[in-house]
Amino acid sequence: MTGAVDQFGNVQAVGGVNEKIEGFFRVCQIHGLNGKQGILLPGTNAQQLNLSDEVIAAVEQGLFHIHPVDHVEEAIEMLTGCVAGEPDMADTLFGRIQQRLDDLNGTLPKTGIMRTILGRLFGH
Repeated sequence: MTGAVDQFGNVQAVGGVNEKIEGFFRVCQIHGLNGKQGILLPGTNAQQLNLSDEVIAAVEQGLFHIHPVDHVEEAIEMLTGCVAGEPDMADTLFGRIQQRLDDLNGTLPKTGIMRTILGRLFGH
């Protein structure tokens, strides 16, 4: 993986995109194309593609994939299969990350059997 993301999550263009894609494609060929390999491409680079006929044929046959993305959330969702979401949305990746951070820094109320019992006894 190569490239950069700005402070707003926008995926930045990369140089030498054709050479990078074709190099990775060759590595995939050596290991055997199985239809699961591919690349995430900065959307701003999509118009610069000038790939070999071999790569184009593999893409057309579904053996290799090229996915343009413009924002880091698109990349996260493709790579994880989870909705990125928002930190306050519990069933999203960002929500799970926020939950874990809250757990680690102690900002959430502790739960457990003793806390529950004492809370019921003393109305907390």
